[in-house]
Amino acid sequence: MYLEKNNLIKFANIKINFCFLLISFFVILPITNAEIQEFDFDEETDSDDITKKANKTKNWTLSLSSYYGENDDGIYIKRAMAGFKISDKINQNVFFKLGLNANYFNEDDFSYPPKNQPEWGESWLQHKVGTKCSAKWGKQNISWGEVDTTGALNIITPNDYTNIFTTDFATLKNIPWSITADCYMGKTQIKTFISPKAQVNIYSKEDYNTKLSTEYGSKILYQDTATTYGLYLAKLYENDKNLQNEYLDFNLIGFSYSQNKQGWVYKTDISYRDNVSIINSTKTAPRLDLSIGAEHLTANLHQFTISLWAAKYQGLEQENTKAQQPLSIIQWQKEYQELSITPSVLWLYLREPEITLGKIALIYNYNDYISYDISYSKSHSDIKPNPISQNTITMIGVNAVF
Repeated sequence: MYLEKNNLIKFANIKINFCFLLISFFVILPITNAEIQEFDFDEETDSDDITKKANKTKNWTLSLSSYYGENDDGIYIKRAMAGFKISDKINQNVFFKLGLNANYFNEDDFSYPPKNQPEWGESWLQHKVGTKCSAKWGKQNISWGEVDTTGALNIITPNDYTNIFTTDFATLKNIPWSITADCYMGKTQIKTFISPKAQVNIYSKEDYNTKLSTEYGSKILYQDTATTYGLYLAKLYENDKNLQNEYLDFNLIGFSYSQNKQGWVYKTDISYRDNVSIINSTKTAPRLDLSIGAEHLTANLHQFTISLWAAKYQGLEQENTKAQQPLSIIQWQKEYQELSITPSVLWLYLREPEITLGKIALIYNYNDYISYDISYSKSHSDIKPNPISQNTITMIGVNAVF
């Protein structure tokens, strides 16, 4: 979540060697049922499309988008995007999703030209194994932890910050190719993944060339009524060049907790990493991370999200333990169906180094197919050696989905 100065500000927007034998190479499906049903998927499969469309004629979508934006120095965003997505079942045990994207970046765009060619979107093949397990191969989002917008545990699928057309950072994913598997046993879920090539947070076109090795891990989730507990073990790579000097590998053990109570969802993620690098230092040290968050949906559909992420390096003098923490994030969104508009607000504050970002966005749904986006953001950073006092972006976009 910590953005490099030249991109967050311009966005204006922003070795325990892993011995947990891939407990079971099988992937969970339902949460509320002891057996897998025809269209039950875990939360990471993006299964809604299949669930809603598999028995209908139209199982595909085509999207077209164009964005233009200016910052304090002139044109900053000038690009067009097209995407195709299809999802369906092959038989009672096999499901698939296929996504293809094509982007065009004008030379005035700050990201020019990272990917002016077709690329895979989220694409995978999922196979049921018996009635309680499944396995999935392909390019897929892997969600860890409970606090979506922070990095104590939610680090397997990093973010792509060149896609700055939202106030919800949880949707800006740089999705890895991987194999996942889960099983469901009573109220317990066991989930395992292996990614041959770990991904990093994308801030600029240079980040696409980062080469890392294999990541793998497992988690166990236990759900009891409105409460969920999670235990996590993994071997991972650091994935943010603004948080460390190099992409070191480390072993992680973590715990998560969430509870739904009276319209609020309270969330906590805790993780311990055995050896991570320290920004602006040649030293490495173990690190303890804590993320806490709360989500609330009011009776009239106002959505609020509050998140905090902090970290503490272990065994170092205080002057060497200043991390880019704490990070605070507040988000709000409300859909006004009678007006066909959805406004949203994002506020982000990072204490060290100091980064502040505020963004207001509005989506207007012209009809079932066409929508318009407009946003305004202002940011400040004192990241050395080139701090920027203020930067603003005004952006408009047109989207069509068929």
